[in-house]
Amino acid sequence: MLVKEYFELEVSNKPYKYQTKLNMVRCLKKLELWELEYETLTPAICWDRIDGIINQNVKRVYAGYVRNIFNYGRNQIRNFVLCLIT
Repeated sequence: MLVKEYFELEVSNKPYKYQTKLNMVRCLKKLELWELEYETLTPAICWDRIDGIINQNVKRVYAGYVRNIFNYGRNQIRNFVLCLIT
């Protein structure tokens, strides 16, 4: 199953606003996760892609989207944010 299929099945049914869903799709496409196999996706891949973004505000927003889309735990995102600060 591709990430885009996972997104359509899981995230589209959640009560997000229309614009939020569009921003999530834009995030996945910009991080080049949209066409990847969902089964091979790991938090490390996501955080490495996010780490390549220069703008700190975009990093923060995209990290939140990735956490919400893939149900990654708070510890995983907290460890990533601590790495950004140091």
